[in-house]
Amino acid sequence: MTDHSNLKDLAEVATQGGWQVIETELPCRLGRPHVERRIFTTKDHPQLKAPWPVVNGSVALGTDESPVHHMVSMTAEDAAFIAAANPAAVLALIADNEHARMRIKELDLLFGRYLLGMRASVIEWQHGEGADAAMQWIWNGLAGPGELPPEDEIEAQAYFDREISAVEAGMEEVAVFFDVRRAAKQVAP
Repeated sequence: MTDHSNLKDLAEVATQGGWQVIETELPCRLGRPHVERRIFTTKDHPQLKAPWPVVNGSVALGTDESPVHHMVSMTAEDAAFIAAANPAAVLALIADNEHARMRIKELDLLFGRYLLGMRASVIEWQHGEGADAAMQWIWNGLAGPGELPPEDEIEAQAYFDREISAVEAGMEEVAVFFDVRRAAKQVAP
């Protein structure tokens, strides 16, 4: 995965909310209209009663040597964010997202495979050749990917108690992550 922490930091200080492009056609001496594109917020600013400008163009009168200056106005934070959210960064985010989605799918399918094997072992135990044949289903499910327990482990409960602590710590981290996201969604308008 690519480190996008800088992009996240910049996004947090940039103008918040959705952004939109507003196009305005202006008459031009060359015959066809000039199209001006500006970036505004998608929601109206409470005092302006209109979208808030994020990136705005303007023209300033200059000097005799340079009578007109074309300018683009935006906050330093928005400029830094726009520069950081360049096509390479966006494509990297999309690639990371696709990678994460496929990893989640792979883990979901592996989990499903293990459940299916355990279910088949119960069927074998209850309706097939008994407990020994049922254990073969579990053995094969662990041996195939190389997940059999170490041969020197002889106390099942002690082994489970020792190994489950890392799993529970990881699950706690996941639960906190989703609790924070859920709370943020409840606060957001």
